[in-house]
Amino acid sequence: MPTPSVGRVIQVTGALSVIGAVVGGMLGGALLASPLGIRMADFRISGQVFYIGVVFGGMMGAVLAPVAAWTLMRRVPIWRAITETAIGTVIGAVVGLIFQPQHDTAWLSPPLLAIGGFALAAIRLRFATGARRSAVKGSAG
Repeated sequence: MPTPSVGRVIQVTGALSVIGAVVGGMLGGALLASPLGIRMADFRISGQVFYIGVVFGGMMGAVLAPVAAWTLMRRVPIWRAITETAIGTVIGAVVGLIFQPQHDTAWLSPPLLAIGGFALAAIRLRFATGARRSAVKGSAG
């Protein structure tokens, strides 16, 4: 397998960062502007709530997407990496939005649980895809 050039690695990393920023921004804005997010943040319904979610989600996505893609999901199809980590992120954030106001502990904060959901989904993809590829290689030989 040929080694990719530095330029190609930078291009792919940039693309992953942009995709992560867009998806993270959309998820952050939607989650914070949802009824659960507005109730938790005690904001009035306004563009500011959505903007805060978009900026935070975009920054997290821009950093986490390339890191997870290069370290955990190198052999995962891009559509699965985007979809399943987004689902993990939403599940984590919703758990935080529901339970953090009731228990008022820092470890239940929606941003922390969203990042945790993202990481767990990426780790699950790493092992699910690795096991499937090993089984395919073993049966071909």
